Amino acid sequence: MWPAFDDGDATASGAFSRCADHHLLCAAARRLRCAAKSGTAIDSIAPGHLRRYTTAGLPAVARQCHGPAAPVDRRHGAATSPGRYREGYLSAWCACHCTRLQATYSRGVNVTLIDTHTHLDFADFDADRAQVLDSCLSLGVQRIVVLGVYQRNWQRLWELTEANPALHAAFGLHPVYIDEHRAEHLNELAGWLTRLQGHPQLCAVGEIGLDYYVEHPDKPRQQELFEAQLQLASDFNLPALLHVRRSHADVIAALKRHKLKRSGIVHAFAGSREEAREYIKLGFKLGLGGAATWPQALRMHRVIAELPLDSVVLETDSPDMAPAMHPYIRNSPQHLPEICRALADLMKIPSERLAQASTENACELFGWPRTASA
Repeated sequence: MWPAFDDGDATASGAFSRCADHHLLCAAARRLRCAAKSGTAIDSIAPGHLRRYTTAGLPAVARQCHGPAAPVDRRHGAATSPGRYREGYLSAWCACHCTRLQATYSRGVNVTLIDTHTHLDFADFDADRAQVLDSCLSLGVQRIVVLGVYQRNWQRLWELTEANPALHAAFGLHPVYIDEHRAEHLNELAGWLTRLQGHPQLCAVGEIGLDYYVEHPDKPRQQELFEAQLQLASDFNLPALLHVRRSHADVIAALKRHKLKRSGIVHAFAGSREEAREYIKLGFKLGLGGAATWPQALRMHRVIAELPLDSVVLETDSPDMAPAMHPYIRNSPQHLPEICRALADLMKIPSERLAQASTENACELFGWPRTASA
């Protein structure tokens, strides 16, 4: 799920990261971007509580292509009154930047890739999921991890995973949905892990973690839920796939207490050099995706350039977190080859080298054989 850039890149994160149900907001943001291009009125495409966003108050996913954002009061509405979106800066920026990025990175890579973080079970993919998966295989994306975020979607997630051998499932209770989670859901999570123990398509516990960037975070409750799920990861000897926003210190402290045998992945890592070192010391891999392809993520670029290759894995967070070369559309594992090329440029290495390293790191973490087909 979309991370705060966590490094002062306010133009790239901002108000969007404060929304509790940000997957709903991401879907709305994609519709709003289309409205921006066509001049469609907000009222015709956005849920009531999202109509407050104007060009100055777009969620960050859309706002990255709409210029700077004005302050928005999350409790009382927008900085300006609702109206129609205008293209303005959007068209000019995308004409000179997004098109160039697409031309630069559209070739992809010639090495097997693994997308370590997606939400392909989301309704965003209902219309064309089979075609997306077929396309991924043709592009070299041979394995895809699909993460659960709440109890009500676990059955759907597993049915989807069982139907496609390229998919691997992780089950978890995401901190952003803390108000939806119930105590009995932890017992159900343990039940799923027990029933599927040893199944080759069960790969981790996740998406779990701490999110202090939501408005009025219930930190004690989040921490209790997080630690209970870390204990499950330890009990079932599974990696943990982590969501971390504005909470690195508490997450690192919890990981030191639990000392997971299989470690895991810090999804959408956007922290500092020091935080990267702490996670790496604990055996965790750092998930890199579309956020780092945006030109405003300057500190992230500097941190990524210094990361050791044996510490990174690649991800898309589909359908969210679209890369800079595809700002208008739903994100997809199909974009992973282009993301790989863009990140390799930041690291000043050949894209094939990054692809090979990230694939080997993922296979090592999840216990998958490293073969020609990953």
